[in-house]
Amino acid sequence: MAFKVENIENSTATIKIEVNAEDFEKAVAKAYAKNRDKFKIDGFRKGKVPRQMIEARYGKNVFFEDAIDEAFPDEYLNIIESGEITIASRPYMKSVDEISAEKGLVMTIQVAVEPTVELGSYDSVTVAALKYTPKEKDVKEELEKLQNQNARLVSSQTSSKKGDTVVIDFEGFINGTPFQGGKAEGFSLELGSKSFIDNFEDQLIDKKAGDTVDVNVTFPQNYQAADLAGKKALFKVLIHDVKIKELPEINDEFASEVSEFDTLEELKKDLKAKIKTAKEAELKQAAQNQVVETAINNSTVVISDLMIDERAEAYRKDLDNRLKQGGIDPDKYFGNETEQVKAILDKLRQDAVDRIKGEMVVGKMLEKENISVSEEDYEAEIKRYADMYKIEPEEFKNRMNHERLELIREEAKMSKLLDKLMDYVKVEKAVKAKKTETNAEKKEEE
Repeated sequence: MAFKVENIENSTATIKIEVNAEDFEKAVAKAYAKNRDKFKIDGFRKGKVPRQMIEARYGKNVFFEDAIDEAFPDEYLNIIESGEITIASRPYMKSVDEISAEKGLVMTIQVAVEPTVELGSYDSVTVAALKYTPKEKDVKEELEKLQNQNARLVSSQTSSKKGDTVVIDFEGFINGTPFQGGKAEGFSLELGSKSFIDNFEDQLIDKKAGDTVDVNVTFPQNYQAADLAGKKALFKVLIHDVKIKELPEINDEFASEVSEFDTLEELKKDLKAKIKTAKEAELKQAAQNQVVETAINNSTVVISDLMIDERAEAYRKDLDNRLKQGGIDPDKYFGNETEQVKAILDKLRQDAVDRIKGEMVVGKMLEKENISVSEEDYEAEIKRYADMYKIEPEEFKNRMNHERLELIREEAKMSKLLDKLMDYVKVEKAVKAKKTETNAEKKEEE
């Protein structure tokens, strides 16, 4: 056996494989041994028909196709072990150039190789700010969240409004026929939560307990249930109850009930500190993402179509599984060659391109920045996860499989890279940043 990489173009390698007559004969013999039970000739028991008689009746090439399958794995393994190319997809048969008992087998395959990357610059990224000073409105918003979380729902005889909760029975119809999943009783729906499609919730505003309402909606074109997507529906709705929020007063007593603090001022101080920490973490993450995006945008990555197709296929299988979990037949869904389906498939392929490009660029950044993970770094990441689960690090490691632990090691490496990338982030001059902040505040007031 022998192989030759004939060319590599657009990260796709074309490889010619030659199997000599002797080795091909061994492959044919293996194919015969595996398939002889399938042949029946009078006078011979099942599986006992001589190879020569089968070939005489069905042709000398009767076992050739299976012989290719027998011969290929060993030669493909030789290609991998040679290290001549770094393979990045499964192999695809391009052609069988010659096949005979006398001359053996010559075939041409194609396979994706690791994409080529020309890493672009990312050493000068400017952001508006990395520090944040909490404002009174930030604290007010957090207090209002706590207030809403601790609100009581009480029945009201008033007309419903946005923010109220209605308790309803409903049943949906399309062209007068009920459809699966379109019926519920005693369902609590907060108006304005956008839990339901289209303007369903809007049509229940300004209604009272005991009212019956005909709600007309149109399902979105991209609705998860393909048999409902884009269709008009009528929902018969009975409102049992309208409930309004009874909000607690924000004072010292409220603070003591919702936190470990005794006074409202102490709670405000704590909220301000948490807001500052959270906002600055967001600013840092956004800056890091901006550096990575800059590197990706400035880089040139040549990816084989074979690698893209394979990744897109994996995404499609994942989508198929999610559709099945939602009770949708993926074959039926994708069998309709609609614009919606085409858009979904195009997006899967573009997602594959974007993900592969991102992975390759980040890989080159790790190399350039000489990022490595020490055992100390790894153990620190393990401890972080263990603390999240409130268990000891060793117990956490015992619960995780090898693949998950290796993924955590990669996460630690990525974390070190992101921290390193902050060296390339510059903050706009204070005057300019202050002006931007002032303008933003004015817009908020307007």
